[in-house]
Amino acid sequence: MPLGFEALYREHFDFTYRTLQHLGVPAASLPDAVQEVWLAVHQQLSRFEGRSTYRTWLFAIALNTARNHWRWQRRHGFTAGLSDDLADVAAGPERQHAGREALGLVQEFSNTLDEPRRVLFISQLLEELNAEETAQLLGIERHQVYHRVRDLRRAFKRWLAAREAASQ
Repeated sequence: MPLGFEALYREHFDFTYRTLQHLGVPAASLPDAVQEVWLAVHQQLSRFEGRSTYRTWLFAIALNTARNHWRWQRRHGFTAGLSDDLADVAAGPERQHAGREALGLVQEFSNTLDEPRRVLFISQLLEELNAEETAQLLGIERHQVYHRVRDLRRAFKRWLAAREAASQ
């Protein structure tokens, strides 16, 4: 049974927010980007055919919104770092610092990837979409998702090792 807008919003708002954040939309632009996603969802929901899951469909809308923000950033040169309020506020200072540092590393690695690999990284390893959903997003076969994720994990490990070696 199709979800109405309000139910879809309640169930998937956090997912769209995190997805935009992972896709590199600056913290200062996130509220506007999230609003753009949900305006698009409201306009397009009646045409949703159910050929994909809601999460796949929402990820695609978020990706298009992020692309628009990337284009705007390239034209206007606006860049913003990650917000300090991303860490769990209930955590102690050490845990907050570790969380910010880990998120910064993930974001830094993500920024080195071309768009298809970045979408794969975010959808599979951060947002945990299933292989079928990711395959639909990328327009590839499901078995290719598994191979590409394996290669991406290896690339991330190599990137971390090279970064650590360079800092010593």
